Amino acid sequence: YFCLLVLKSLSQMAFYFSHLILQTALEKAKEAFDEEGNIISQDTVNFLETCLDNFIKYVEVVSSLKKPKPIAPEDLDANHPIKTTVTEVDPDDPKWVEKVAKITGAFREILMSSSTMGS
Repeated sequence: YFCLLVLKSLSQMAFYFSHLILQTALEKAKEAFDEEGNIISQDTVNFLETCLDNFIKYVEVVSSLKKPKPIAPEDLDANHPIKTTVTEVDPDDPKWVEKVAKITGAFREILMSSSTMGS
């Protein structure tokens, strides 16, 4: 979750700075080009080349990443039971949790772990 917050903050900062740079660049656009439309400042040319080079590297890296495997849809209604599916209890039974806990032994494990916690 922390990483997502950092990424969100970084993307917001990048958007703000890119907007600021673009606004400044547009205001000075007339000064940046000669009569033939060429960029005057070599620093600007170098900066733009670096940006394009970095973007090309980014695309290469992203393109090489494996696509995630598709996730099978969840069987929330237990229509296709697997080895651990409990079918002996009606899913609509109000005591489903307690009954399944007894069948699977989870109830016994909870009791055993709570009794050892007190000692």
